[in-house]
Amino acid sequence: MAYRLKLARPARRQLRRVVRDQIDRALEAISNVKAPLEERIHVARTSCKRLRAALRLIKPASPEFWRKENAFFRDAARSLSPLREAAVLPATITGLLKSVCEPAERRGFAELQRRAVRHSHRTLSDLKKNPRVFTEFAAQMRTASRRWKKTKLTCARSDIFDGFCETYRWARRTWRKLSPDSPAADFHEWRKRGKAHAYHCRLLRCAWPEMMRERQGALAALTDWLGEEHDLAVLDEWIVEHSAEPREIETAQRLRDLIVIQREELRRQSCVLGQRLFVDKPSTIKKRITQWWKIAENANETEIAS
Repeated sequence: MAYRLKLARPARRQLRRVVRDQIDRALEAISNVKAPLEERIHVARTSCKRLRAALRLIKPASPEFWRKENAFFRDAARSLSPLREAAVLPATITGLLKSVCEPAERRGFAELQRRAVRHSHRTLSDLKKNPRVFTEFAAQMRTASRRWKKTKLTCARSDIFDGFCETYRWARRTWRKLSPDSPAADFHEWRKRGKAHAYHCRLLRCAWPEMMRERQGALAALTDWLGEEHDLAVLDEWIVEHSAEPREIETAQRLRDLIVIQREELRRQSCVLGQRLFVDKPSTIKKRITQWWKIAENANETEIAS
């Protein structure tokens, strides 16, 4: 079913439905042995991010329940993170070289590219031989599925709006502390918080579909840039760890210099877009989403009555 809350329906039931849908989606993806490993990892991790975002909407109403459930799904998905980073490593190098180098210059980095591909294939091949990580993740999702069949949420529509506002405040606060020289971890944290806000815009799209879709699109661009910045930071760490041979040091340093330039540009673009997305105070955002939802409900009731 759609990752969206509908008008004039109990919020607690809809959120429970959304969470259960994402648990089932994660379990189906990780158990689908016919699908590529990269796809299974991506869908499972995305599903956990979506359901954690949905859970964050009830944090103001049930903070202890949220803390427990959020930790469960966070820890479950965390086991898949190293696999995801290994899977995207070759694409990160290829994307970087295509964006900043001429074809002739790219050939100088061919050996590093081949090593990244071998590293990725080796990591994923080890997983095929010993799929313990997938097995454990699937077991955790089955446990969650059984638990959520019996779970009853206690939250009202106003609590959902409070959760929407709190997540916006969370992302905005992180953005305001950033500077171009901030650690990579700070930009990665902003990405996670911005993505949660983007998921909330998707969940509450019925408030004003055109406006929420536009905002969600801008947030998607922001988190894509920040995701690329994070992947480049991971690539930089990998290069440092895997370029010990003297003949590779010069090539590795050239690639690291290109990474620095690209990361600086991605940070600049992200901060400019962030100024537009997070200019409003949280109280303004809360008032706006509440009013939009009421208007949408009234319009929906009028349409049904007619």
